[in-house]
Amino acid sequence: MMFRKKLLLSLFFASLFVAHTWSANEKASSTKAHAIENVLPTQAIDWPKQSFKYFWGRLGLSHGAEVKGGERYFWIKSPTNKQYLNYLYLPHADSKDRDFKEGRSVFKGKPYLLYVDEGAKLKFAGSRFYENFREMVLPINSLKIRTYKPNLEVREATTKKDFALWVRLASERTRVPLKLVRAMYKDFWENKDLGARFYLGYLSGLPAGTSLAVYEGDYVSMYYIGVQKEFRMNGLGTALTIKPIRDAECRGQKYIVLHASKLGVNVYKKLGFRDVGGYDVYFAR
Repeated sequence: MMFRKKLLLSLFFASLFVAHTWSANEKASSTKAHAIENVLPTQAIDWPKQSFKYFWGRLGLSHGAEVKGGERYFWIKSPTNKQYLNYLYLPHADSKDRDFKEGRSVFKGKPYLLYVDEGAKLKFAGSRFYENFREMVLPINSLKIRTYKPNLEVREATTKKDFALWVRLASERTRVPLKLVRAMYKDFWENKDLGARFYLGYLSGLPAGTSLAVYEGDYVSMYYIGVQKEFRMNGLGTALTIKPIRDAECRGQKYIVLHASKLGVNVYKKLGFRDVGGYDVYFAR
């Protein structure tokens, strides 16, 4: 009996030791993961917001929209007042009601898209929530997947014919009129100083998707990563991300940033992207 009691006590204290060790290791792993997350410099964490202003502001100017950039809010007003061309962006978690009211006043009751930092504690009467997007950053030397299936091909658009195909695919996928897509991206295509590189994706030789990389200093911002509906679930979206990243790496860039929908977040995390923030999108007027 005495031996049994001693054995039980030994097992009990051994289990406490194992539990303590596991807990300590778990905390160490958590601390390490947090430290890795904080390795990104402040500028890299903030860059998705800066690239958003630059890219959409440039698109707005390309089709004659009014653009106003500021510290507290940023808006684009279309000359035709189409909802998908009117934008109000509140980039800060501490955005105030007055920022929202001042920003939206420019639309004078017309419909617009409202982009708000997810941490902002504001109420948007008459607005309908659309989706949350994640701001993601990849240190370019941290790319985890560098190859894709042999039946997938991604190449940079270099001719007018390539650009016309890119415009058609982007228009079909987003349902934005073809003429408007062409007008919005023509400036980026023709003016090489703007640093835009257009990519086309092919599945078994068929044109099936697009992506766009915009070079800004040490950073490359990616947009329009998408695959036509009938060609999805074949890895082409991943390929359309990997190819521009590898090209940017060869050119000496340091970071890739993008804005991911809920469906794309896990794909980008597998590539090595880190989630650094997010914003909510609303349909508003």
